[in-house]
Amino acid sequence: IETPGFPAATSRFDPHDAPRYEYFALDDAARQTALDALTRDNDSLTRANAWIVLYENMLAGSVEPTWLLNAAIDALRGETDSLLRERITTDAYQLFWRYLTGHQRRFAAVPIERVLRYRVERAKSLREESIALGTLMRFASTVETLADLEAIWRREPGFVDHRLTERVETDLAVALALRRPDRSERIIARQLGRIGDANLRARLEFVAPALSFEQAARDTVFEAICGGQARGTWAVASLELLNHPIRAAEHVHYIEPGMAAAANIHARGDVFLPRQWLEALFSGHGTQAAADTIERFVVTRQDRLPERFVALVEQTADPVYRAATLLSRAQSSGR
Repeated sequence: IETPGFPAATSRFDPHDAPRYEYFALDDAARQTALDALTRDNDSLTRANAWIVLYENMLAGSVEPTWLLNAAIDALRGETDSLLRERITTDAYQLFWRYLTGHQRRFAAVPIERVLRYRVERAKSLREESIALGTLMRFASTVETLADLEAIWRREPGFVDHRLTERVETDLAVALALRRPDRSERIIARQLGRIGDANLRARLEFVAPALSFEQAARDTVFEAICGGQARGTWAVASLELLNHPIRAAEHVHYIEPGMAAAANIHARGDVFLPRQWLEALFSGHGTQAAADTIERFVVTRQDRLPERFVALVEQTADPVYRAATLLSRAQSSGR
């Protein structure tokens, strides 16, 4: 507790043991034990132990991200515990968008979408359907799934049985606009015409420029946010859209001014916004270029930055550093 870093266990990992706050390095046999515990008919705590240890080993570089994503897909097919299903889905999102190469992602897209589409089709209530559809839209990247999601959003014949709340329908419009930038303005305009809730409409109007097809428009909204013209959760939502994995490669140049803005917010004494801001800013990044940009910012300004802010950067940037290492290794090996 008093020293930095995560404690590493020297004892043998047993998924049936009570959870312990230690990192278990898995050998081949232990990895298979964890996989078996995850997919077999064990209690939910055992399955959760297995998943967490496997994911931590992926972050440490001893489990391949593609292998673990396949394990997640298998687990999600039959997982009944809603909390564990949410945890695996959240981690699978990071695996899919941050830790896979573009080539690996294209191969993984169909299997993960198939599992998530099945959950949409099997939903037994409006709430279940909304959750399942919201998850599917976060992963959506194939032509087929995007076409079906757009048909649902357009309320086309054959898809009108999907009873979407205004919030889910608006989130779907945002997801489609992000993935179809050449039609983003038309999608957002149509959705604005549907919304009855004034606050939801105002939020969509605010984030819409971050979805623009024009790079100059995205740059303008980014500069306005960093310049202090907008703060709070809506600004964070715009930052997350601007730095979504789909566009992250185009927006590495946002990282340095975005971190400078976060430092200014931190200096004003805001407790929660700096972390939210940095998490949104880094959310889609995982390349070596992004990692180098973050490190260069810290090194060149370390004498002028509060120690607590530097620590916050290191915490929130940890996934970027890890992804850069894993992606570089995958690319060097030709995967």
